[in-house]
Amino acid sequence: MILDFKDLKREVLDLDKNAVFGEKILEHTAVKIKLVSKYVDNWLYVVENTNKQDIYFIDLMSNAGLYENERLGTYVEVLNCFLEHARKHSEKKYHLICNDYDANKFHTMSLVRTIFVEKMCSEKLQNIFIECFNLDAKEALNFLEQRFSFNSNRFVLLFVDPYNLINFELSNALIQFCNKVYCELVLNYFFSDYLRNYKNEQAKNKMDEIKEFVGKICNMDSQTQSPEDVMKHFFEVMIKETKLNYKYVFLMKNSLNVPLYYLAYFTPHKSGLIKIKEATFKTFGYKNEFCANEKELDFINIFGETLKEAEESLIKEKVKSYLTPFAGKVLPYETLELMILQETSLPESKIITVIIKSFISEGILQKQNIKSKLNFKEDEYLVL
Repeated sequence: MILDFKDLKREVLDLDKNAVFGEKILEHTAVKIKLVSKYVDNWLYVVENTNKQDIYFIDLMSNAGLYENERLGTYVEVLNCFLEHARKHSEKKYHLICNDYDANKFHTMSLVRTIFVEKMCSEKLQNIFIECFNLDAKEALNFLEQRFSFNSNRFVLLFVDPYNLINFELSNALIQFCNKVYCELVLNYFFSDYLRNYKNEQAKNKMDEIKEFVGKICNMDSQTQSPEDVMKHFFEVMIKETKLNYKYVFLMKNSLNVPLYYLAYFTPHKSGLIKIKEATFKTFGYKNEFCANEKELDFINIFGETLKEAEESLIKEKVKSYLTPFAGKVLPYETLELMILQETSLPESKIITVIIKSFISEGILQKQNIKSKLNFKEDEYLVL
């Protein structure tokens, strides 16, 4: 019982011929939905192998669930994923929480819920629970935290996908939620909205909103700090003031190769970081960005390397620059691993072969052989 767009659209319109769908989405949004749903699939394989029973996916800004150009929304893709996993794990409880402030989209969302609930009942699938809300995003965070009493015995993945740059009130509510709730977070940081408006006197309300966010959350001046520095500092605040410990950021561009937004992933545990890197690598390979016009991503190679070799070379250069301040110091493997996972597109499974062994042979790192010559993870490395 996996519903595709045409089947779901037909059943929604059978219930209400005037049901409203989401606006047409561009390719980068479709890719974002694919990436998030693929991560959820990877995430479920991890959390299902624990003794915790309840698994929550919260889509804070869900939209209708169907888009005009025949695309399924994030929460529907996640629900299809839940269906596949729930059949195999009757001992687990899968909770999907959807929210949208738009009353028409909330109505369509409720119709989608009705359709899925009926099908789950006919299949006697009793371990998936769907709840829909029609709240402002910041109010929803406060309400959900109190309503569900999330604790460390529940796995929670929160997806926050605003239409524009996150504002002060939402960012403050998000920090409070992630400080109280042990969760993982996927956040759309709308970089292009900041670039357009942080010095735009023609859009004073928007400019003032950005000033408030930057001043109150980041304790910075939007007029003197670069947009990149503000984003970096905001991400640091998210880690410093919440239970989140690690992050990975993926850049999404439009067809003109212009940055639109950063999909930022935060997790309290390293295993979550490893899983998001697996998801992005399966989807994009070595790229740490997506451009809606693939021609913009073509690599012009003058050195005769394969694309894989060229991309690995770029990652190696980036890692070398991060190691420069540590020259003459000994670093444990875990320190190197976390730096590579958070700052490059390389997944955990390729760190030893692409970086560690390569840097040893190039004389960049010197293995200390604390356990044995063949044990790379339980070791330390001198930066030469």
